[in-house]
This record gives sequence, structure tokens and C-alpha cells, in this order.
Amino acid sequence: MTSRLPGPARWRIFMLLLAVSSVNAAYTVLIPLVPQIERDAGLDKAGIALMFAVYAGAKAVAQPFGGLWVDRWRTGQVALLSLLLIALCVYLLAIARTPLAVLAARTAWGVGAGLLTPTLYQGVTELCVRYAVPTKRVMAWFGGAAVTGLLLGPAFAGLAVGFGLYWLCLICAVVTVGTGFGVHAALREPTAAAVPAEAGTAPAAEPLPRRVWLGTVVLFGVLDLFTNLAYSALEPTIPLYLRDAGQISLVFVLGMATFAVVSWQLGRSRGGPRPAGLILLGCAIGAAGFAVLSFGDSVWAVAPGMVVIMVSQPMLYLAARWGTAELRETGRPMGLAFGIFGAISDFGYMLGPLLGVFLFDRLGPPGFTVVGLVGALGLLCIGPVRRWERRAAAADDRCPAPRRAEVRTAALVSHASRSAGTIEHGP
Repeated sequence: MTSRLPGPARWRIFMLLLAVSSVNAAYTVLIPLVPQIERDAGLDKAGIALMFAVYAGAKAVAQPFGGLWVDRWRTGQVALLSLLLIALCVYLLAIARTPLAVLAARTAWGVGAGLLTPTLYQGVTELCVRYAVPTKRVMAWFGGAAVTGLLLGPAFAGLAVGFGLYWLCLICAVVTVGTGFGVHAALREPTAAAVPAEAGTAPAAEPLPRRVWLGTVVLFGVLDLFTNLAYSALEPTIPLYLRDAGQISLVFVLGMATFAVVSWQLGRSRGGPRPAGLILLGCAIGAAGFAVLSFGDSVWAVAPGMVVIMVSQPMLYLAARWGTAELRETGRPMGLAFGIFGAISDFGYMLGPLLGVFLFDRLGPPGFTVVGLVGALGLLCIGPVRRWERRAAAADDRCPAPRRAEVRTAALVSHASRSAGTIEHGP
């Protein structure tokens, strides 16, 4: 397989990366604007906390429904409608003048993000199969794009702060609408048109038993839950630890930049460890990084610790998504798989800040080491992941490469046919 992407694949995958980056940028652009939202809508501190909490909760709950939807309809159309909903909510937040209006906009925004997330993963899976692009490569790029968006949001808000909340939100909404139509175009071509006609007639592989399929999805979701929990525990505690705004910004920018660079490098590398190996490396390196944070409240200790942690995070991010994407060869619906995965994963973002503040309040700096050990509980997933890898390898040995290609394309043709309404929807 060549290292260069085919021409058509390049712009299509780029549009999906742009989507995840722009959605994250629209989310984080609000962070510097929280004081203005608080003032305009009359929110108190509890209202500000709810503004973020209802988004996370709605996103987690909506993801399985987004997965079911994308399994039964065209991926590009689901992505477009989800992004249009997000754009509408960004604009409604800009004009909200009551706490209820703010919370309603944020809840609906979370629903849109929840519908979009499994849709983008499904779109990536389709494009990887259609153009024979390694799933590992594009999933790693997704991590880099997501973090780039998180970085660009506050930077854009800082540069354009003079525009005010309304115009910044309007700009974000317009960009999101444009991205939606771009993603729709990138995913518009039916998968059936991109594969040989006889592929659609190949007998489908025997589906993985539902219990095994669901257990594997939950396994990778739990791995990602621990990964997200460990990182999100840092978001409220490092500011409590350092206190200086400049130092806090430096630490998080260094961390996010490290994540993006390591993600890109993981995507470029050919071969390398499988998901179980990435889990082992990521948990070990992450625990070491959290231990470094306990050495002192100086930026000279915290910044290197954050860099080490953010070397580990993309390894675990990639392992969870790569493993989930490999389920496409099992004959089970991929949209629902990504939806369940995302719902479990996002609970880490809700639990992490609570755990971080609790441990820091009770233990002080040693609390970071405890957070690292909790995050390293992802090691418990290695045994089941290795068994899954052996099972997948055995299936590959029994099925020659041309036959595996037929199975993949047949599954995607079946999905395209259901999307177009040419066969009856299943239960």
C-alpha cells in the first residue's frame, strides 16, 4: 500500500477532519467568552457549570441514537443535518438572554454533537475501505484534528475578542454550515459505485455473535473512558495548582501541541504496535507523566509532566478507535458500534473533573499520581484486547485477502443500499 493517499480520498478525508476540527473550535471558542455569557444571560456559577454539564450529558446520550440513524440512512445526510443543528445552536446561544435559553441551546448543541460523532467515524470507515487507506492512519489524524480544533478556538477568540459574542458565534455558525455541505459532498458518492459490481453479490461473512460484538465495543469504550477521565481530571486541577494564567496557558498549549504531533506521527508510521501494544505503552507513559506532576507546583515540573501525559494520550485514543473500527469486518452495524463506544467514552469527561478536584483537595500534589493510577486501569483491557486480536488474526488466516476485500465491500454496499431505501430496513 502506498504512503500517498489517492487523489479523491485526499479531499474527502480532509473534509471530515475539518468537520471535527471546526466543531471543537466552535466549542472552545466559548471558553474565553464565558464572562460575557454570564453577564448577558444572568447566569450564576451553578448555571455556568450546568452550561457545560448539559452539553456533555446530551452528547453522551445522543451518540447511540446517532449510530442507529447513520446505520439506516445516508452518512452524508446525517452529517449535514447534525452540523446544521450545531450551527443553529451556536447562533441561538449568541442571542440567548435568559439562563433557560442558554441551557436549551447547549443541550441541543450536545445532541447535535452526539449525532455527528458516530457519523464521522462511520464516514471515515467507509472512505478507508473505499480507497484502501489504513484505518490506523486516518484515526490518528482524527485525534490530531480534534486537538487542533480545541487549540484554535481560544486562539481565535483571543484574536477576535473585539467582535464580541454575537459576531464570533455567527462566524462559527457560518463556518459550521459550510463544513456541513462540504462533508455531505465528501460522502455523497454511494459506496456501491466505487467497488466492483460483483462485490455486492459476495456472500456476507458470518456476523460476530451479538454478545461478543457488544462486549468488544464496551471494552474499547471503557478503555477510552479511563483515558478521558485521566485527562479531564487535569482541566480544573492544574489551574488550582499553578494559579498563574500565563503558566496555565503554556502548559495546556504545550500538551495539546504534543498530542497533535504524536497523533500525526502515529498516523504516518507503518507497522508498529497493535492496539494492545499501544495500550501498554500509553498507560505506562501516562502514569509516569502524572507522577512527574506531583514533584512540585512549579511550571518547570508541570509542563514536562503534561508533555509526557500527552505523548501517552494519542496512543490510547488511537488504540480505542482503531480497535472499534476493525469491527467493520464482523458483519455488525458500525454506526451503532461507534455510538455505544462514544456514549461510554464521554462519561470519562464527566467523571474526570470530579475525581481530580476531590483528590487534589484531599491529597494535594500526590493526588496527581493517584489520577495516573486510575487512568492506568486501562491496562485491565489488554487481556481481552489481545484475545480479540488473536481472534481477528485467526479469521484473517481462514479468509484470503481477496475474500476479505469482498466481505468489506459487500458490507458497505449493503449499507449504501439500506441508505438509499433499496432494501427493507431491519429491526
